[in-house]
Amino acid sequence: MDNENESYQEDLNKPEGEETPENDNNEPDETPEELRERLAKAEEVAKNQKVRAEKAEKEIKTLKTKPQDSGEEAPKNNNLSRKDERALLRADIHEDDEEEVIEFALKHKLSVQEALQHNKMKAILKVNEDERKVADATNTGKPRRGKSEVSGESLLDKFEKGGDVPESDADLDKLLEARLARK
Repeated sequence: MDNENESYQEDLNKPEGEETPENDNNEPDETPEELRERLAKAEEVAKNQKVRAEKAEKEIKTLKTKPQDSGEEAPKNNNLSRKDERALLRADIHEDDEEEVIEFALKHKLSVQEALQHNKMKAILKVNEDERKVADATNTGKPRRGKSEVSGESLLDKFEKGGDVPESDADLDKLLEARLARK
């Protein structure tokens, strides 16, 4: 506490225009060696930043010079050879199965031609083909029933059992014809 009072007294005794240099960390001034070290570190950091900036600029330039995609999706051939591509074209398989054949060939380290001749692949292709046939043959819409033609005999039976009288004139005519035909 005495130090604080002394510094306060010294500040009061100094003329107004005179200021004292203050250290924020209350340490003595740095030696010339320490200043040189700090300067060397700062120069090294600046050099590293310059190198990083140059690398980033080079990367940007290489990205700009690469040909842009034309927007079309590239075929996913997984680097197939021409022989494999021809085997796929010649094979009588559905286009949905092509990717499955390629994956099978890559997984088992076979050529596409060998994969197409493999028993497991043949079975898979057969199952997929059968499923497609069933899906095509199955009527997925609501069944539409045509208007059934009511016979005169059935109208007569309903009339005699429960007294059901047909509503339409055509059905009444059929009922009368069936009754006359029975007699």
